[in-house]
Amino acid sequence: MPLSANVNGERQIASLLDSSEWEELRAKKPVIELSCCRSRGFMRVSKLGTQHFVHARRSDTCTSEPESAEHLLLKSIILRAVREAGWNGDVEVCGPDGAWRADVMAAKGNLRVAFEVQLSAIPFSELAARQQAYADDDVRGCWFYGYGALNPPPPPKTDIPVFPLGFSAENPFAALKQGVPPNQIRIGSRQMLLPEAVSALLNRHFRWCTKQRVVTTQGITIFQFHECWACHRDFHVFCPTKSSATCDDQLPVNGFENCVASPLKEAGAPWIVRRVQQYVAAHPEMDLTVSYPGWHLAQSSRRKHFTFCCFHCGALIASEIFEQLLEDNECMQSPDYFLGPIMTIPLRTKQDLIDAPHWCYSTVHRFCHEPMRSSTGDMLATAHLL
Repeated sequence: MPLSANVNGERQIASLLDSSEWEELRAKKPVIELSCCRSRGFMRVSKLGTQHFVHARRSDTCTSEPESAEHLLLKSIILRAVREAGWNGDVEVCGPDGAWRADVMAAKGNLRVAFEVQLSAIPFSELAARQQAYADDDVRGCWFYGYGALNPPPPPKTDIPVFPLGFSAENPFAALKQGVPPNQIRIGSRQMLLPEAVSALLNRHFRWCTKQRVVTTQGITIFQFHECWACHRDFHVFCPTKSSATCDDQLPVNGFENCVASPLKEAGAPWIVRRVQQYVAAHPEMDLTVSYPGWHLAQSSRRKHFTFCCFHCGALIASEIFEQLLEDNECMQSPDYFLGPIMTIPLRTKQDLIDAPHWCYSTVHRFCHEPMRSSTGDMLATAHLL
């Protein structure tokens, strides 16, 4: 079920015709010859709405494989994304000696990139061999594979551009069961819509890097605690926190987004307490009602807790409550308790370069590190996918 065919002697790509052009062409009852085996064919629309061509009678010598409706749709989406990115795009392009047949071929100048959609199950070794066949003809290969299509899955540190397809639906397994086609790609730590991913790859926003840049900032985050069980008033507490960003990602502007809190006891370190006291004194306009941690005796259990007491009435708040809120952002004792971050007092920021081969993302080409040589030749040794 190809997307392309010779229609009245002229090559056509079905998915590039709008619906009116398609129906007008169908009404003329054209002579359709499929390029894969020169057999006669006819026009059809898949259950997912993709226009394509079909063998009228499949030849015994035809080497093309049947394609699912999902495969046809994904090829069509990739083709449009390639063209919208400013590249020449074609489908079902064969190698000079028949060693390969690209689902979608992107070309610009001397550069050629073959995009392959792999939904049926194959071993990774077969994919690697097909990638080598592309490399032998100076074609870059990029693979998008569906759930369970590669068994075993790609090695974690492979430099072959092979990326899993996914779903934007809340329940991906339900979408998969219902036959909904995947619409997203995960490249490294990035989850993107398929057209966005194709554009990013062609525009060299990804590069295979052997090391990863990690920027870490440490601070003291002041939270608003809601609410005291005794007087039902809010007050403020604090805890050392840490945020990190990898590759060209920026650290959170507010400092406390996606932060990791230190153990509660670290909030009682004298130098931490002094920094908070200095900040509170320097910012009276914030009207902070900050409680400072210490050892307190709980009358009910006769146990000592290192915790905060209410700023207003002195009621003890169990340390378990703060620990749950800091770790899980919820409390089993009561859903009414919560911590709302107010601001972060910055302490220090450091940058490390760690050994972590990965697909690095940057829209301004500020990548972590030079890539290592590709396992399939020099294809990735210079930079990026291209």
